[in-house]
Amino acid sequence: MLTVALIQWRLRERTPLPPPIRTIQRLENYRLDAFMAARAARDKFNQDTASLPFPSPPLSPAGALVPLLSPEDLINEGRNMHHCLDEERWSNQARRHLGYGYSVRLGNARASVWLRRDKGRPCGFAASQIRGQANSPPDEDLTQKVEQWLSCHDAWARYRDGHGPRPPGEELKGPEGVGWDESLRALMDAGLGQLYEDEIPF
Repeated sequence: MLTVALIQWRLRERTPLPPPIRTIQRLENYRLDAFMAARAARDKFNQDTASLPFPSPPLSPAGALVPLLSPEDLINEGRNMHHCLDEERWSNQARRHLGYGYSVRLGNARASVWLRRDKGRPCGFAASQIRGQANSPPDEDLTQKVEQWLSCHDAWARYRDGHGPRPPGEELKGPEGVGWDESLRALMDAGLGQLYEDEIPF
């Protein structure tokens, strides 16, 4: 039945079928070739990314929020909080201007925050994860602090774009510096958002 359907599709679309996989060994060879190609592409991506500078925070911190300013900060945060934010891929995402890590501290309570790009928010970012020690759920107060911080950035972004009143208090600066503004604009123009949504750091 599948062979008949493929032939009908080929005739309809005038597209040649790939070579038939007649043996398990050929199927395994295809799988191995794809795996090796993917690993080589990943290694090259990591090698190219490692030479890029680590960016400054995309959103200015406020109150309990502390930006993780270097790969070393990410490593220390992951080790101190016992989650995998210390893995190289997350500093690579920051170097590619796809996301950024913060620590939120309120009294003795502490949590790690990973921001991802999100075209749905005026400030251009959303918190993809907020985690306490060893991936435990954070205190509700910490979660509220993070959301209040992002909401303030949203309000300032609307004000700067001429779509809202001036918020009270000191201005919270949005994405600045080499890469953040340009990559955010390209992201919005391309209609993209929530990159790496299914790949969370903790």
